[in-house]
Amino acid sequence: MSRVVPFMLGLYLSLCLGRWWMLRELAIGSVYDGVTNLGLLVGAYFPHDRHRKFRVKVRRYSSCAVRLLVCAARGEDWAACQAAIWRDDSEGQLTELEKDCLQKVAPYQRVMMIFGWILTLIVEAAHIDKIPPPNINAFHVQLLAARDGIQLIDTVLNTQLPFAYVHLIALLVNLNNIVVSLKCAFVLAVSWKMSDPLSVASQIMYIMVMPVL
Repeated sequence: MSRVVPFMLGLYLSLCLGRWWMLRELAIGSVYDGVTNLGLLVGAYFPHDRHRKFRVKVRRYSSCAVRLLVCAARGEDWAACQAAIWRDDSEGQLTELEKDCLQKVAPYQRVMMIFGWILTLIVEAAHIDKIPPPNINAFHVQLLAARDGIQLIDTVLNTQLPFAYVHLIALLVNLNNIVVSLKCAFVLAVSWKMSDPLSVASQIMYIMVMPVL
């Protein structure tokens, strides 16, 4: 039992850390990389003064998307999302119509919706400036990668480990604690009878500390 339990707990810990790292690298990393690369591409393809309002709009949308993503991951309601987004909304990041549209959809869908708005703005701006369609593929790649990252975050956070596996880990830990308690009780009784205070004290400490660990 003392060999099986650490092995199973090691597998459980490895699985939890693997899920966390996948969430950090493939999900959150994809979203932040997409937003950052999008800002770089927008600045490179639309650098002129006439594009200033367009660049500001994309920046505001991107900022709102990131904040809404954090709110969705935390499970916050719409009121908390509004407080997070509109706290410094002196420039008016979103219109009332856009706010109403976001309020009607699910938390993670709000972020995807904003990315859809960004893509629509880019396609329209590219059409006005007569940018060749193949050059817009880079924008599509970044926004779709960010959307996939959002979907992965939603999937991982709402998919728990198998119920039977968690119960197996709990059962093994409880059995191990019972076996350790019985073993300590026998050794303590023998040590007490043999007048060995050091062994008695060590067994008492062991039985108090081991179940907690």
